[in-house]
Amino acid sequence: MKSAKSMFRARAAVRAMKIICGLLAGCVLILLARAAAPAPTGTNYPLALHTKWTDHLHQEVGEGVHFGEALTKLAKGNSVDFVVISEVVGSDVINGQKYVRVESRRSGEPWLTAWYLQTADGLLLISAPTQAADIELSFEQPLRVHLFELVSTIGWVLIIGSLLSAFIKTRRSPRYVRASQTVYP
Repeated sequence: MKSAKSMFRARAAVRAMKIICGLLAGCVLILLARAAAPAPTGTNYPLALHTKWTDHLHQEVGEGVHFGEALTKLAKGNSVDFVVISEVVGSDVINGQKYVRVESRRSGEPWLTAWYLQTADGLLLISAPTQAADIELSFEQPLRVHLFELVSTIGWVLIIGSLLSAFIKTRRSPRYVRASQTVYP
C-alpha cells in the first residue's frame, strides 16, 4: 500500500509536468504569433529614378561663431540662405544590397551624395560630402554581438535540455507509472 506522502509526490510531479508543458506550449504560441505578425508598412519615401525635390536651408550663428569655409561665401552677416536641389540619379550595390543614390546640388554645383536603403523597417541613410573619395563601407557586427548570440543559444539549449530531461525522468519513474495507473475515487 502506498503512503500518502508518496501519492502526494506523484501527484505533484504530474502537476509540475503539466505546468512545464503548458509554459512551453505558451512560449511556442508566442513565437508563432510573432512570426505570423504582419511586417511593418515602412516608409513611403520618393526614391524613383529622376525624382527631384528642393530644400530651402537657413542657418544663423551667434556672436563669435563662424561658418565653415564652404558656407562663408554664401553668408550674409550672421545668416546663410541657400537652395539645395536633390535628385535620384541611380543606385549602387553596397554589401549585396541595392542602395538608391541621391545627389544634391547647391547653386548648380555638387554638394552632397547620399545613399538610401528603403526597407519595411524604415529608411537607412548614408551620406558623404562630394569631396570625399574612396569611401569603403563595411557593416560588420561587433564581436560582442556574435558572443551574445552564442551564449544565448547555449543558454536556451541548456534550459530546454534540462526540461526535457526532467520530463523523461519523471515519465520513467515508478511513482509516475503507478500514479498514472491508479484511479482515485
